[in-house]
Amino acid sequence: MVELRGVRHRYEGRLVLDLEHFAVPAGAMIAVVGHNGAGKSTLLRLLALLEAPTEGSVVWDGVPVARRKRPALRRRVTLVEQRPVLLRGTVLENIGFGLRVRGISGAAAYKRTAEVAEQLGLLSLLERRRTELSDGEVQRVAVARALAVQPDVLLLDEPVSSADRAAAGAMYRALATERRARPLAICIASHQLEDAYRWADDIRALADGRLSPVTPENLFRVELAAAGTDTMSARVGAIDILVTTDRAGPAVLAVPPGDIFVSREPLSSSARNVLKGRVTRVAAHRGGGVAVTADVGVELIAVVTADATRELALARRRRTDRDRHRRGVPRTGARARRPGGVLFQSQRRAGVLTMPTAYLTRIVEFTATHRFPPGPEFGAAAHAHSHRYACHVTVRGPFDPATSGVMSAKALGALLEKEIVQPLDGRDINDDIAAFADGKWLTTGEGLAVYLWERIKGQIPKGVTLYAIRVQEGPHLYSEYRGES
Repeated sequence: MVELRGVRHRYEGRLVLDLEHFAVPAGAMIAVVGHNGAGKSTLLRLLALLEAPTEGSVVWDGVPVARRKRPALRRRVTLVEQRPVLLRGTVLENIGFGLRVRGISGAAAYKRTAEVAEQLGLLSLLERRRTELSDGEVQRVAVARALAVQPDVLLLDEPVSSADRAAAGAMYRALATERRARPLAICIASHQLEDAYRWADDIRALADGRLSPVTPENLFRVELAAAGTDTMSARVGAIDILVTTDRAGPAVLAVPPGDIFVSREPLSSSARNVLKGRVTRVAAHRGGGVAVTADVGVELIAVVTADATRELALARRRRTDRDRHRRGVPRTGARARRPGGVLFQSQRRAGVLTMPTAYLTRIVEFTATHRFPPGPEFGAAAHAHSHRYACHVTVRGPFDPATSGVMSAKALGALLEKEIVQPLDGRDINDDIAAFADGKWLTTGEGLAVYLWERIKGQIPKGVTLYAIRVQEGPHLYSEYRGES
């Protein structure tokens, strides 16, 4: 249905996505997994036709998408971002917004709104406003709003990142119901590998903008120190993993699950990475075999055969009432026996994938007073409001001493203290900040985010990109601005 062909996408000359071919067929359920900064969100924005690739083409139903065709095709694809923004009004009004824009109102609009609200467990929230919702509820409302307009392609960026397990399950079941009713294609960007295996038909891993040649398990962001040899030790959580590479600096470390031996006792072998841990989960692997997850200081996944699982006594066996009766245990229901400790031994050293890219975020806080102008949107009279703002600023770059793109957390913090905290803390924004004094800019969260972007972008070092500014006004109320610095 929708494809990317020969796509190379750049921000400020930096390659962030490099895909020869990426297709989302009609009716597919695809999960895209990867570390922070892998390119998942950028991929979704290209598929949603919100950005045009620097090189290559977006193809819809076999035809390259021309610029003049984009507005019409955007009505067939919907993107729900990780931190969606709800409109003013109730949950009911938010879910029905897209229907009203498409000229659907009255009983037909209410019926469709109620259907998706019920699927996602939102019926009891229909009269609530956005400030009365948790982050997880905001995500569900945004997904319901997207489903209500019945797009051909639905793109979801970390849709359950703020949801509990029950809410996440309800969301995935609603998506499955929608797919059974019509040929809806879904592409989800997610960190939840377990959910991806459970709900998706096709799982693809991104590593620094490229499709990874290995399965998505056991991918770690690491910092490699130049060692003068092709073998070095990489720190991953609380453990060290031996790596074969001539790279240095930020990198993605891959430990293929099929290259790991699982044993109860040390094996006589040339394996250099031998890690002791405890099995935490045993489950069928979508690609065949059994996935054994162990805590070895970090969570690692090995894929072994079913026979090996039985020989190692790794499978969780449910105790029957007969077993309990023999041991004198009261018959109070089944209980799983927990697998014991194991050794994970890698058949070969870990490998390193693709190019280094990293993100750096700092948060600063300030208290300021502002007021809105009188009018129908803000009320008949202007009232002063004092807020404790939390400002999240994210920059992106290689952060590699061999390049010009270097910015430390300390340097970014000092810049934000100078350009955000000192000018704004304890001030009346309307009276003390010239940009807002003449009413040209509204003192909303959105206005502040754009103002701060313009103020900071010229002071970011060459080679580093200002990626996002988020102004948080309360637990569930924030505004975010992204652009190109």
